[in-house]
Amino acid sequence: MDIKRLYIFILLVFSFPMMGQIKNELQISTQKLMPLKLSDFAEMQDSILLDKKPEMCQFQWFSDQYLYLAGINMVYQYHLSGKYIRSFDCGGFVLGIAGDDVKRELYIPVSKDDQISLNCYDYSGNLLRKFSLGHSVSACVHFENEVWMIQNFIQADTVYYELSKIDCMNGDISKLGVFHKDYY
Repeated sequence: MDIKRLYIFILLVFSFPMMGQIKNELQISTQKLMPLKLSDFAEMQDSILLDKKPEMCQFQWFSDQYLYLAGINMVYQYHLSGKYIRSFDCGGFVLGIAGDDVKRELYIPVSKDDQISLNCYDYSGNLLRKFSLGHSVSACVHFENEVWMIQNFIQADTVYYELSKIDCMNGDISKLGVFHKDYY
């Protein structure tokens, strides 16, 4: 079980380079760079040509049948063939997207009027449940009926990150740790 939690933690922390507070400089010699092709590390590659473009795409999630693209406040659903199915309004600023292919549910953290919530939708975009969250969400992933999140907040001019998980059925939140820029 500890390996699973480590895996989830690594997936969530992956977003930190975008949100990090520490300035790191890396010197790269352009004379030693070599081109890297996707075929060098992937057995196959495929593209999905969308028949209707979304306004914007900030986040994406793939199910076994569908592609979901989350824009500023809208989520767009496509077949994996690229055929547009529908879109739905989340009623606020979308902060991420995760899903459960078994239950056929989407979990979308949303910010509206300084309130953060985790909205649970079915695959058709119908709101099923809504849970209040204490802080904004930087990243989220679904694992074993829980949405694991890295939330962020500012306190005394310092940005803090909190690793937490929420039960997707009852909204119980487990806080797993808080850290700030000096710890990563």
